[in-house]
Amino acid sequence: MSEDMEDHELVSVHECENDDEADIIIALLEANGIEAFLSTEMPHSVLPVSDDAHVLVNREDEEEALRIIEESIEDPEEEEE
Repeated sequence: MSEDMEDHELVSVHECENDDEADIIIALLEANGIEAFLSTEMPHSVLPVSDDAHVLVNREDEEEALRIIEESIEDPEEEEE
């Protein structure tokens, strides 16, 4: 873990099916100004595991990150009507 990550308390805001889904959530959060990180328990290159990718954010960003994720999941294509 980098020094920068050690300076902040990180919390999981979303559990993902795979790394690709986590990357999308991380990009969404970072586009909204929230620094996000991927955490996995197992090396996926060796053993593909589902539900093992967690998106982490600083505790101070937790509430806003959860709001952004929830809005995105509820209606991701609302503007296409």
